[in-house]
Amino acid sequence: MNIIWENLAEIRSLCVEEAYRKKGIGKKLVEACISEAITLHLFRIFTLTNRPDFFAQLGFKEVAMSTLSEKIWLDCFRCPKYPDYCDEVAMIIEL
Repeated sequence: MNIIWENLAEIRSLCVEEAYRKKGIGKKLVEACISEAITLHLFRIFTLTNRPDFFAQLGFKEVAMSTLSEKIWLDCFRCPKYPDYCDEVAMIIEL
């Protein structure tokens, strides 16, 4: 988990190796991030993901990329996929 602002964190670079998927590991990792965020009084968590169904099952909602902080956009601007080939979906959960 990456803390962006005093009230916003990001789940970033989360991946479970193919052989270990569908065993609940990813869910436990996200739940651990959510638990840590609550402990730190961070009640908004977002992710940029190519697995929106996975995060939707955990309570994340899809949002427009434009609703995210400008600080997040700095990473996007450096990405070789930006802007025409971006395959990520912005999602957020408010606790």
